[in-house]
Amino acid sequence: MENKKEEITETSLQMRARNALEYVRALEVIDQDSLTVANKAIVRIKITKKEIIGFFEEAKSAALATHRAILKKEKLLLEPVLEAEQVLNPKIREYLEAERRKREAAEREAAIKEAADKRRADEAMAKAAALEQEGKVDEALDALDEATAIEETREKAIIPETPKVEGMSTTRRWKGTVIDEAKVPREYLSVDERKINAAIKLGIREIPGVRIFQDVSLTVRTG
Repeated sequence: MENKKEEITETSLQMRARNALEYVRALEVIDQDSLTVANKAIVRIKITKKEIIGFFEEAKSAALATHRAILKKEKLLLEPVLEAEQVLNPKIREYLEAERRKREAAEREAAIKEAADKRRADEAMAKAAALEQEGKVDEALDALDEATAIEETREKAIIPETPKVEGMSTTRRWKGTVIDEAKVPREYLSVDERKINAAIKLGIREIPGVRIFQDVSLTVRTG
């Protein structure tokens, strides 16, 4: 009587994977016999791994094809929208930056005028105090009136309001771009490990600042 081949299902694969994990957790490799057992175990593990990958291969391929088709349609529809963003965003940023510069200029001008008015008022008050000390009461009162007039006639600076649109905001961040790599300090540079490993693969055995060693990997044939 022929043995019926066991049907591979997700549940059976899951059980085999868990059993393999429990088995190797208790397994110790301490001599030739246990090494032989471990070798058989790792062969079974690799076979199970292949079966798990193969079990989902068709579904993954179908999903990948569907995903690519969706991405293609999405890209096609997004192209004019993304271009519209690229066209409009700089216009908005330029306007907001121009308004910001106007507002900051007005604030600086107002601060300068306010400081000048305060200085004039302080000078008038100091003059009034000095005249009073000299007994020149009428002239001291005139100086006080001048200081009061400066305070009362001081015009409030008109500062342009920040443009506001619901849901829109700007963020300013400092950024840098390299214009001369040779002048960039070493602390801002990064090591290219791909180039290092490529050189070692070609036979280079000494690189300053790099420890070169042999990494041992295990290869097991399943058949």
